Amino acid sequence: MLTTSVLCSLALAGIGSAQSLPHIQTGGLVQNTSRYETRLRVDNGTYGPEIEEVHYYYDQWPIGIAVASDGRIFTTYTRGDYDYTLGVVVNETAEEPYPNRALNLPPDQLNTSWHGIPFGVGTKGAFISVQAVYITSQTASRPETLWVLDTGRPTIHNNDGDPSMPYAQPGGPKLCAISLSNNTIYRTYTFPADVHYPDSYLNDLRFDLRSNVSDTSGEGIAYLVDSSNEGRPGFIMVDLGTGESWRRLSEDPSVLRVPEDVPSYQGHPFYYRPKGSPTQWLLEGLDGIQLSPDGKTMYYSPLTSDYLWSVPTANLREHGNALAEIHAHANVSNHGQRGGNANGFEGDSNGLIYQLMPEQNAVYYFDPADGQTHGFVRDPRILWPDGASNGEDGYMYININQLPYQPAWNNGQDLRTYPGAILRLAYQAEAEAYAASTPSNPTASLSTALPTMDMNKFASSFQNFGKTVSSSVSPFAQRSQQWIREQTGSVGEKTELPHDYVELETRIDALKQTHQKLLAATSQYANEAYDYPPNIRESFQDLGKSISEKVNLLSKANSAAEAQAAFTAPPSAKPQPKTFPHAIARASLAGSQSLTMATPQGSTEPDPLAQGLEKFAIAEEKVGEARLEQDEKIQGRFLSGWSTTLNQSLKAADKARTAVTNARLSLDAAKGRAAASGKHEESYTEDQRKAIEQAEDVFVEKVDEATSVMRNVLDTPEPLRNLAELAKAQAEFHQRSGEILDEVAKNISDIQMAQETSYRQAREGQ
Repeated sequence: MLTTSVLCSLALAGIGSAQSLPHIQTGGLVQNTSRYETRLRVDNGTYGPEIEEVHYYYDQWPIGIAVASDGRIFTTYTRGDYDYTLGVVVNETAEEPYPNRALNLPPDQLNTSWHGIPFGVGTKGAFISVQAVYITSQTASRPETLWVLDTGRPTIHNNDGDPSMPYAQPGGPKLCAISLSNNTIYRTYTFPADVHYPDSYLNDLRFDLRSNVSDTSGEGIAYLVDSSNEGRPGFIMVDLGTGESWRRLSEDPSVLRVPEDVPSYQGHPFYYRPKGSPTQWLLEGLDGIQLSPDGKTMYYSPLTSDYLWSVPTANLREHGNALAEIHAHANVSNHGQRGGNANGFEGDSNGLIYQLMPEQNAVYYFDPADGQTHGFVRDPRILWPDGASNGEDGYMYININQLPYQPAWNNGQDLRTYPGAILRLAYQAEAEAYAASTPSNPTASLSTALPTMDMNKFASSFQNFGKTVSSSVSPFAQRSQQWIREQTGSVGEKTELPHDYVELETRIDALKQTHQKLLAATSQYANEAYDYPPNIRESFQDLGKSISEKVNLLSKANSAAEAQAAFTAPPSAKPQPKTFPHAIARASLAGSQSLTMATPQGSTEPDPLAQGLEKFAIAEEKVGEARLEQDEKIQGRFLSGWSTTLNQSLKAADKARTAVTNARLSLDAAKGRAAASGKHEESYTEDQRKAIEQAEDVFVEKVDEATSVMRNVLDTPEPLRNLAELAKAQAEFHQRSGEILDEVAKNISDIQMAQETSYRQAREGQ
C-alpha cells in the first residue's frame, strides 16, 4: 500500500505533467470500434436512427453544409491556406469550388494591412472565408437560393507559424444569394461599420421569407449570428428588400460565452491552447440558432453554454424605436440546461430544435411541447458535428470535422486524421415511426412517443393497447406496434423465416460489408490528391505548368534572366495534378533550376546534379501521369461497377428483405389480434382466419421474391470481373512505373559515373 506522501507526490506529478500538455489528449480515438468481453453492462456509445456515411473529406476540413432539393450538397471551409472556401460535393470523396474557382479568392489574395495592422480584404464580389450556408425553397418571387455567409476574416500566420485572425473591413463580410437554377449570385448584402464591427465574426444564418412579417419591407428577413470571440456577440438582421441591417441583443448575458468553461471531448477535459499564447478557455459566444416553424421564436445558444435560450423574433426585427434593444433584452427566455455544450442547430416542421452536441458525439432535440431536451442520435463517429442540414429527402446531413483536434486549438499541432465526413440519418422516418406508435395522438412530438425508462410499464401499456386497437389502424401502424411489442418481449413466438432464406440474408450481409469496406479503401482512387503529402506547400505558380512544358521553355533560354522567366511563366488554364510523383517532379525541377542558376557565368559544364534532377523530374511526372491513368481506369472499371452493385443491386435486395420483414410483422400482428383475448386457433372467427391466410400468402410471396432477388445478386460474376480490372490497372501502373524508373536510374547512373570519372581525373591531375 502506498503511503500518503507517495500518493501526494504522484498526484502532484500528474498535475504537473497535465499542465504541460501541448494539446488535447487523443487516447480512446481509434479507426474502428471494439467489443467488450464482459458480463457487465456497458455503454456502447450509440442510440437512435441508423447512421450512413455518404461523403468523405480528404483535402479540406469542412464547416457548414446545406442540401438542395435536387440532392446537391454544398459545404464551406473557413480559410487559412485552403484553395477554396465554398464547394459542392461531386462524388463520394471529392468536392470542387462553387459556383466556380474565380469566385473563390486564392489564398494569396485574402489579406491586406493598414499601418501594420492586418485586415481581411474588402472584396465584395468574391468569397474570402465562408463560414455558413443555408438554402431556402423557391417562392413566387425568388428562386431556390443558396445563401452564403462570408466572414471576411481568414486566418493568417506569422513567421513563427502562430495563427491570428485579421480584422474585417467593409465589403469583406457579406451575405450572398446564389440562384441554384443558374448558379449565379443575384444579390449581395454588406454591412455598415456600426452593425458589423471589425472584430465581428459571422457564424450562422436563418431566414423568414413571408411577405407579412412585421417591421420588414415584405421581401423577407435574414437573422445572422455575430459570434465575436473578442466579446461583442449578438444578432444581426438584414431586410432582404431594402438591404438595411441592424443589431439586437449585443452583449446580452444570453449570448455571451460562459467564463472558464471546460468541456470534455472523447472523455478528455479540453483547454484552448493557441500557439504562441497561454493556455486558456474557448472564447466563442452566440453560435447555434434555429427559427420556429411559425417564424415567431428564435432559439439560440452560445457555444460554451449548457443553456438554451429564445427570444420573440418580433423583438429582433423591431428597429427605428429607441427602446427596441430594451424590449429585446426584457423578452429573452431561458429554457434551462440541456446536458452539455451545443454547436449548430437544425429544426423540423414539428417544431423540434435539433442541437449538435460535440461533447456527447450526439444530436439532442428540444421539444417546446414539454419543455425538455431529449437524446435523438449518438454515435462514436460524430466527432464534432459542425453543421447540419435537413434535406427534402427526409435525411439529416451532418458535417464531421474533428474540430477540437485542429492545430489552432492545440499549440499548432494538427491531431486530426483524414477523412472528415458527411453523415446522414433518416430523421423524418424516425419521427413518423414514433408517431405511428402512438395513434391516440398522431401529432405527438418525439418526446411524447419515446418509451420511458420503466420498460415493464411500457410493455404492459402496449399489451393493453394491442388488445383494444381497432381494425381502422393502418398496416404501417400495426407493423410498428408489432415491432415494439417484440422489442419489449411482450409477444409470444414469431413466424420463423425459412432456413435457406436466412442463409441468403447472411451471405447478402457479408457481400454488402465486403463492398462497403473495399469501396471505403479504393474510393481514394477518385481523389486525385490521395498520396499528396500534407506538409507540402506549393503556390499557384508551382502548379502552373507541367514539367515537360517548363523543361521545354528552359531549353530555349539563353540567359539566367530568360531561364527564370521561363520557370515562372504564366500558369496554364488547368492547374497541374496534386499527386506525390508530380510533387516530387516539381521539387526536383526546382532544385535543378536553382543549381543551374547558381552555376558561375561563363561555365560550359552543366551541373551534374542539376542534370540528374531534371531527368528525374521528367520521369516522376511520367509516373504521376501513369498513376492518374490507373486511377481513371479503376474509377471506370472497378469503382463504378462495385458502387452500382452496392447502391442498386444490394439496395434492391435490402428493399426486398424489408418487404419480407413487413409481411412477417403484418402476419404476426394478425395472429396476435386473433389471439388477443386468449382464444385458441380453433376459436378464431372466419374474418380472423381470412386475415391470417391473406397475410400468410403475402408473406410467402415476399419471401419468394426476396429469395430470387438475393440469389441474382449473389450469383452475378460482375463483382469478380470488376475486381480483376482493379488488379489489372494496378499491375499496368506498377509495370509502367518500373520501366520509367529503371530507365531514369540508368540515365542518372551514367551522369554519376561521368562525374566520378571527371572527379578522379581532376584529382590525378593535381
